[in-house]
Amino acid sequence: TLVDVFVVNNQPSNNTPVIGPITLAPGASADFSAGFTAPMDCCEITDSVTATGHDKCAGTTVSARASTVCPLLTTPRIAVGKVCPTTPVPVGGLFTFTGSVTNTGDVNLTNVMVLSARPGGIQVRLLGPVELAPGEAATFSGSYTAVAGTDPATDLIEATGMDTCQARTVTARADCSGPVRPAAPVIRSVAYVNGEVTVVWDSIPGVTYTLECKGNVESMIWKTIPGNVTATGPTASKGENVGPSAKRFYRVIITE
Repeated sequence: TLVDVFVVNNQPSNNTPVIGPITLAPGASADFSAGFTAPMDCCEITDSVTATGHDKCAGTTVSARASTVCPLLTTPRIAVGKVCPTTPVPVGGLFTFTGSVTNTGDVNLTNVMVLSARPGGIQVRLLGPVELAPGEAATFSGSYTAVAGTDPATDLIEATGMDTCQARTVTARADCSGPVRPAAPVIRSVAYVNGEVTVVWDSIPGVTYTLECKGNVESMIWKTIPGNVTATGPTASKGENVGPSAKRFYRVIITE
């Protein structure tokens, strides 16, 4: 028989009590459970529990340990803003602007860059590459000569970054009026093979999409298919197992 049996966890700090003291007869067992808040900006966490007890007869201490590596769900996001002159800039005048880029997700972003679109399709780097922790922001500024036939207020700035856990790219755009959302995605194909449906749609790299479905075209309720998709190319896709006889209507939305 073991007495003074304890189980402790290394999370959120070493020797966090989980269960005990209890007594276990030979062959006896006891279940336990515990929880802790997942840390921010972490791709995975190693969780270890240690059990100890004393031999009732001789007082000998025995121990055992179990560990596992638990991947954490992270959501990379980025936001960018542009502050422009309050009065129109004449042709030939200097159009000067400032702005900031912010990591609005919960994972570090690396290779963060801000580009500015100029007349004639020219792109100029305003910032980067830099690294931004969750909630961290960086400022930038730029200027160029306003030319005839263009509207600097509509010129876009684009911020991109890559998350440190899964190397996913995120993108945000803005002009003088505020954030610019990508165009609504267009579904290009829906393929059905052996009960598995694959939906393919136009996408913008770094933009995250959600696939939704419903079984009746007249229904107002859309069901989210778990697992958002962050695009890495001009098209993105997601599959769903619907079985042999299910009917589905699909739509793709941009995830906020």
